[in-house]
Amino acid sequence: MNLEVIINPKSNIISGIHKCENYITNYLEKLVSAKITPIDKFKKPYFPARMFYLFLNLISCGSDNRNNNAKNEFLYFSDQQLALLLNFIKTPKKIFVMTYDIFPSIKYYSNKLSLIDKMRYQLVIKALKKADYLITISEMMKQELIRELGFNEEKIHIVYLGVDHSLYKPIENTKELRKKLSLPEKDNIVLCVSSEEPRKNIETLIKAFKELKNKLPNCKLIKIGKSAWRGAREKLLKLISELNLTNDIIFKEGIPEEEMPYFYSISDVFINIPLFEGGWANPVIEAMACGCPVIASMPALEELVNDYGILVNPVDYKLIADNIYNILIDQKKSKLLSEKSKKRAEMFSWEKTAKGIVSIIEKSSST
Repeated sequence: MNLEVIINPKSNIISGIHKCENYITNYLEKLVSAKITPIDKFKKPYFPARMFYLFLNLISCGSDNRNNNAKNEFLYFSDQQLALLLNFIKTPKKIFVMTYDIFPSIKYYSNKLSLIDKMRYQLVIKALKKADYLITISEMMKQELIRELGFNEEKIHIVYLGVDHSLYKPIENTKELRKKLSLPEKDNIVLCVSSEEPRKNIETLIKAFKELKNKLPNCKLIKIGKSAWRGAREKLLKLISELNLTNDIIFKEGIPEEEMPYFYSISDVFINIPLFEGGWANPVIEAMACGCPVIASMPALEELVNDYGILVNPVDYKLIADNIYNILIDQKKSKLLSEKSKKRAEMFSWEKTAKGIVSIIEKSSST
């Protein structure tokens, strides 16, 4: 198999798509000796420069000197944004594009996007239609691609993402961990790992936490992750002050990935309640791998969490608070959900993800 993988510029921020890309790329190199083409020749990840560099790397794909073995040559774009280049080149290679949750930008935020962003996403959609196959991360995303953008069902394949089990696993000595992280030994800890863009629904989580505190005062909410949305942190801090929660909600950023299992392991509940998601969220499966009971929103994360956690209406903050409370006061329920979390996480791995991608590519060579 002659496979070239197009990836984003190397980044010190290993989260979201970059994290997925890193793990998948590493396994593709091991499995099929894939050629990796990163767009990192420019110091700044400036979009036009990235596209121009990618164009220079792949311009030969559009030449008339086609390889006789082109049927067995494949081009895999690790991120739908990179597939923009397909609007400008032609290639005899079969093209595969990994699509994540593109709809928050083109659907949920359509009235908030600049004209340039709107044009860019229209070009992304146009480019995706030029691909031979799309690989997406959930049945939810597949149906969105079919329903919203009119893609042919036969060209869309699902490959679930993974989790690094060598890193994300339960750590037993949580008492010592709490001391190490300077966290209260006896307080119940609710953890959320997320950005603060509106669809992530952090305001509702804070309101739910206030309801929880009214019933169970000895609780702390830890929110890990950058704001990633202009003005969001200021708005949240204002709400926290109004609800008199300033001393009970802890914001943390820049946590090295190797330390994230500490936070998942010492937490009593992990919660992620986005209004919209692509059917998958890395922090959810990482929390599960560490044995943390999970509360997530439906339908956004229903496919991932399934019956292995608690699914809630993301706008009903009182119901959310009740579910957190029920886990915290019921040790038996907490233990059951912890075991369910670990069982669910065992179903996924990055090696399995990469093998799924390779299988789709191999099968396409016979068509």
